[in-house]
Amino acid sequence: MTLKSYRDLRVWQIGMDLVEDIYLTTKSFPPHETYALSNQMQRAAVSIPSNLAEGYTRQHRKSTSSTSPSLGHPLQSFTHNSKSPNGSHTWNLQRIIG
Repeated sequence: MTLKSYRDLRVWQIGMDLVEDIYLTTKSFPPHETYALSNQMQRAAVSIPSNLAEGYTRQHRKSTSSTSPSLGHPLQSFTHNSKSPNGSHTWNLQRIIG
């Protein structure tokens, strides 16, 4: 199987499932945890697929420069509404976060 994008990585797909699960789980946390435990869990979960996407992109980007510019905020490394490669699953983080 040829990888065309970081979205083809099974580990990225599992990471996106984890993000979705964490956001759904932390919605049920008490309000006083909103800016403590909930936020920390959400940021940690988002960092997994974000770092995978950024690493894959940096490794596979064709660049003439020897330095690699930053890809920006980790959330910009992947879309908030991503489809799995076979189209069987959609991660709609905007629905969960919003």
